[in-house]
Amino acid sequence: MPALKSTAEERRDLIAYLSRLDGVPVGALENGTSAIPEPATGQVLDPAPGEWPTYNGRLTGNRHSPLRQINTRNVSFLELAWSYTVPYIGLQTTPLVSDGVMYVSGPNRVCALDARTGREIWCYSRVRGSAGAVPGDAAKGANRGLALLGGRIFFATDNAHLICLNTVTGALMWDVDVTVPGAPGQYRSTGRRWWSRIS
Repeated sequence: MPALKSTAEERRDLIAYLSRLDGVPVGALENGTSAIPEPATGQVLDPAPGEWPTYNGRLTGNRHSPLRQINTRNVSFLELAWSYTVPYIGLQTTPLVSDGVMYVSGPNRVCALDARTGREIWCYSRVRGSAGAVPGDAAKGANRGLALLGGRIFFATDNAHLICLNTVTGALMWDVDVTVPGAPGQYRSTGRRWWSRIS
């Protein structure tokens, strides 16, 4: 977002106005342990037209969109509206789209984009594990996507942590190490399997 060019009085008035809106509540974020509201589950089970809340779009797994705006008569008129570079090679994922926001991922990274303009809203990233500590596909940077439910984005890191982010702010809500304490071997995660152990 570009820097705000305003006087001190304009900035004060803008903050006063925004503080009266019903946006993200002031204070600490929820810790992510509150119950998921029933309507949020319905948004994934039966997504609205134009929404893509899961890897396959719908739980049927056919990756088909019921939208009809693009057809054989007008497809030749399509033009590039925007592009966004994800700085990784070998991506194995599908972006999620919900409420006008597109969520894209790469190894240990999630970014929220304005689906209409491609403008970056927020990005969350963690340092990738070293090649010696993370085995297999995870060490190569394989990332197989995200899950979305009830104002939360879930993803797995290369070193087998399950992360939950707030969809509005990108703030970390929780981080769970899914490895087995004291078990021998190296752990990894790519998202297809939440974790696996290499003996």
